[in-house]
Amino acid sequence: MQSQHSHFKRLLNPQTQQITLPTEYPDYSKVEYWNARYTEERGITYDWYLPWKKTSGAQVGMRDIIVPRLYDDKESEILVLGCGNSELSAKLYAEEGFHYITNADYSRVIIEEMKERNAHMEEMDYVEMDITEPLDILDSESFTLILDKGCLDCVACSQDNAGKVRQMLDNVHRTLAPGGTYVCVSHGRPEMRLAQIQGTAGYKWTVEVQKVQKRPAGLEVLERVDSEQYYYIYICQKRY
Repeated sequence: MQSQHSHFKRLLNPQTQQITLPTEYPDYSKVEYWNARYTEERGITYDWYLPWKKTSGAQVGMRDIIVPRLYDDKESEILVLGCGNSELSAKLYAEEGFHYITNADYSRVIIEEMKERNAHMEEMDYVEMDITEPLDILDSESFTLILDKGCLDCVACSQDNAGKVRQMLDNVHRTLAPGGTYVCVSHGRPEMRLAQIQGTAGYKWTVEVQKVQKRPAGLEVLERVDSEQYYYIYICQKRY
């Protein structure tokens, strides 16, 4: 499994042991970036922001957030946005018994790889889709839980980000069942993200915000690369 700080380690010169700070960052909104990255990192598992389970270096794990909101209903329909090469869905399937999971990503490279990797999990689907486009292929009010670890953040990096963020959240709101929950783990602070998530379109959900301290990096220099010390979990429950 790849280290959670692998993207920082790439900045470390193995000969001088010095960090070279980048002058520019990847455009995380571009499918070309993700296709190239997943081609290079084939076979790797990587989870953005939070691990599956709480560890000594993490205040909270995704399991702590997700499982209580499913009320042990194994028939729950779950949508994972920007699934990438995360192990989250496989853990939900194999360890918790939630099998009706749709994994969505707009990188064909990773969708094909994950289909192959988890082919033995026959009831779990992998679908190539762009969440920033109108999605007629997804039925309205069909998902009990929608999970997003960094997908909204990537969309927010794009040109015309206001329009794309709005379309993404329109899709989420439309496909979330009444009483269902959208869990968005984000780098974005509430003063920025809440206005987007609450929206101007009258989204019928209540929003709870949890603030989680990042895992210790162990290197002082990482604070120069990433000064934000917290992740934010936006828990949106759709009203009946």
